[in-house]
Amino acid sequence: MKKPHIENILVPIDFSEMSIQAIETAKSLARRFDSNIHLAHIHEFSFPAGFMAAPDPIMCLPISAPEESEKKIAAQLRTLATKFGLS
Repeated sequence: MKKPHIENILVPIDFSEMSIQAIETAKSLARRFDSNIHLAHIHEFSFPAGFMAAPDPIMCLPISAPEESEKKIAAQLRTLATKFGLS
């Protein structure tokens, strides 16, 4: 019987205790199959109704909130990776 080959393990992280505990399970599997571990977080930005498509084109300033939030989440993921010994 052919041994399974797993190259990559994706761990979805929502920063809950359960998702963080999944990193240890992924590490165990990664050691067994010599796999890479990837942490991923999906965040859907919600905007107030006023930011939805207007009937006529209007000029508006760029919104930096999503960028700032993205940087914060990336930093949190890096911290988790470091804590669990992931590159």
